[in-house]
Amino acid sequence: MWNRIKKMNIKALDLKMGQMVFMAVGVFSAYYWWKIQEAEKPSPVIPAQSFERYLKIQKEAKRLCFCFI
Repeated sequence: MWNRIKKMNIKALDLKMGQMVFMAVGVFSAYYWWKIQEAEKPSPVIPAQSFERYLKIQKEAKRLCFCFI
């Protein structure tokens, strides 16, 4: 394989750059796919009596949407 690379006049840095670009595309596409999967999960059904507790937990975790404040 290395002889073929030498014949094609591809430098080692070009190969490393290609690997880095390929890995970056893979990481970003995996992250994008993961975010889509997270968004498609159904939200848990919260009973009315535990809604105050839910708000308290969300405030402590700082994940509370501004519409509940």
